[in-house]
Amino acid sequence: MFPHFQLSTIAWLLLHFLDCSYQTTYGEFFPSVPGEVTGQSFPVTLKTNASSDLVIVKCPAPQYKHTKTNDRFVQNEKLRDMDIFYYTDDKVFAWAPMLYNSSGPNFIHCGDLDVRKIDSSGFDDYEWTYNLNWEKQPDPMQIAKPKTISTKIYKVANKCGDSEKSVVVYHKNKENSIQKFELEDKVSAHVNDLFYYFLKPANDDGMEVKTPCAIIRAVNEPPEILIKGLTSTPIIFKGLDIHVIKQKKPLGSYSIELSMGNEASISDYYKGEEVKMKRMMYTRTGIEEIPSSNEVVTSSFSIQGYQLLKFSYDCPTTDGTEMISRIFYLGPESENYVFPNENTVYLSNETAIQPNCSIQRITFGYLDSVTVSGITTNLNDLMDDGATKNSFKRVKDFVFMVDAKEDKVTLECFYITPNGNVTFVKTFLKGKKVFIGRNDKGEEIYDVKSNDDISKEYEKNKELETQNKSLLSKLKSKIGPIGAYAVIIIIALVALTIILVVGILLYKKFVKEWIAKKGFFKKNEDEPKVAGKKKSVN
Repeated sequence: MFPHFQLSTIAWLLLHFLDCSYQTTYGEFFPSVPGEVTGQSFPVTLKTNASSDLVIVKCPAPQYKHTKTNDRFVQNEKLRDMDIFYYTDDKVFAWAPMLYNSSGPNFIHCGDLDVRKIDSSGFDDYEWTYNLNWEKQPDPMQIAKPKTISTKIYKVANKCGDSEKSVVVYHKNKENSIQKFELEDKVSAHVNDLFYYFLKPANDDGMEVKTPCAIIRAVNEPPEILIKGLTSTPIIFKGLDIHVIKQKKPLGSYSIELSMGNEASISDYYKGEEVKMKRMMYTRTGIEEIPSSNEVVTSSFSIQGYQLLKFSYDCPTTDGTEMISRIFYLGPESENYVFPNENTVYLSNETAIQPNCSIQRITFGYLDSVTVSGITTNLNDLMDDGATKNSFKRVKDFVFMVDAKEDKVTLECFYITPNGNVTFVKTFLKGKKVFIGRNDKGEEIYDVKSNDDISKEYEKNKELETQNKSLLSKLKSKIGPIGAYAVIIIIALVALTIILVVGILLYKKFVKEWIAKKGFFKKNEDEPKVAGKKKSVN
């Protein structure tokens, strides 16, 4: 009896194989598509309760015949060229990935089905289109398992079988771009990219929608936070690492980088990730966060001047989220930097603007002392009660100089920084209100000018006035009225004398000679003439 059972089983399997081998139409493998297709048959609505936002749907392939052997199917060229179809061994079916669209319907166009007309040699053309509805909003990040993936695809076990050849993998990146891979293929992953694992459908698979057997989320070793293109030197302050970057002048714009070191193949693994940036304040007691200074940067950021900044990144790992952080001090090139002198003009009776140093002027350092005329006063020696020392007193966030006598006072405000110190040189000049005109409303406009500027302006105006004076006015201003008139009279007499002398000389030279000649001619005219007398010639 047992041999008879074996023979029966073999015969049944052989008949089933022969039946499948000679199968020429495959419409029965699409339960949702009617055998007799009409213009109302598509789009076909499919449903899924998958928690995954990516599934694969069954489409016809080039060898597909719907209900007649002369039916034809032309694939969607766009999908075909993307190389995302998984083809069954017989090339009858092509499984395509379909991604959940939260903003509207989920359509996919597999291609065009050409059905031979009964009464003619032509074809009726139908667009094979699905409308896939998710019965619940998918949340793949909740079910995805974090695994280390860089250039090699993680090999799952148990859920997707033991054979690597039986699995096809789809990779979705941050831009929702999809690629198809085999397990042995090389990939270029980015943190939090999702990899969807599917059991390869068989030739006779009757399902139209398949869900992944596993979803893997790509993670890796935590990166190092760097400011791109700049070299930093670590120092320690009260147990904190501060990375110092020296600059000749602030660049203004910088680029943050989450670096994987020398791993060139995964250099962009964390590119575009959100990094939190906070401005910090350097104080005597430690480093404090400046309230409401948080920013989120993904690549570049801009700051003004020198700054103390803290960057942090919530890095996904196989064990959860690990926060990594780094503090940078972007400071001047010199560890003992002196800023250029600043001039400030103030009114002696204006208490709000007196010679002073600000305690809160910078965030990358704290005020340590104030120096004037070679005498240094430490901030610690100035109490908040307004007591005066070395002509200085502390009022809230300022150190003021009391009753400055000189018109010009220069203060050196000395601040301690993470790697040294900086000095702000401030020159305060006493000034006065100067009327400069009226505005359109007729209101008086005043400017504050230093006494030195006023003196210079006075001298300049005086010089211009002198240039514009007449000769008599200039002489009067220099030697007095009597002297001025005396000089003018003398000059006139000298000029008159010169004219008389020149006239006499001209008379003697030209007029006298003319008179002599005139007299000679008259004498010749008066002498009698003798006839026949010739003038002798010697």
